[in-house]
Amino acid sequence: MAISLVPSWMHNDARSCNAYLAKLLAKTSDIYHSMGITAWTDCCSATLSHGRQIYSTDRPYYRLARTTGKFSIGEYQIGRVTRQQSINSVIR
Repeated sequence: MAISLVPSWMHNDARSCNAYLAKLLAKTSDIYHSMGITAWTDCCSATLSHGRQIYSTDRPYYRLARTTGKFSIGEYQIGRVTRQQSINSVIR
């Protein structure tokens, strides 16, 4: 819910968006280990990418959401940035 309320201008201001998501992640770190906002290429992320481009559009859950236009839950994966086990979801 908190991510859906992020103002649209923030999506284009990566610094502000990253800071917002980092605060949100800190409050939910017992549940989540990362979070981000995407427009089919990642716009911002709570997890530092250390200068690397974050690319997720090849993941099955992205392809399914893009194809169907519906909510999608991914498969078990190891995060490219976090290197942690995860199951992701995306809402289009």
